[in-house]
Amino acid sequence: MVFATRYESYEAYGKCVDAVYSDPEFQAWSVRATASGLSSWVRSNLARQLPI
Repeated sequence: MVFATRYESYEAYGKCVDAVYSDPEFQAWSVRATASGLSSWVRSNLARQLPI
């Protein structure tokens, strides 16, 4: 499964990531998902587009 998002800037990306990881509901979901043993995190990639 692939989950992809786009952001207007690194600042916008950082605000989103900070909000997600500090959300108690996300934290609880993450703990449950890991404890279930039904899935595992393989990798995370951050792609950037730079003007040429």
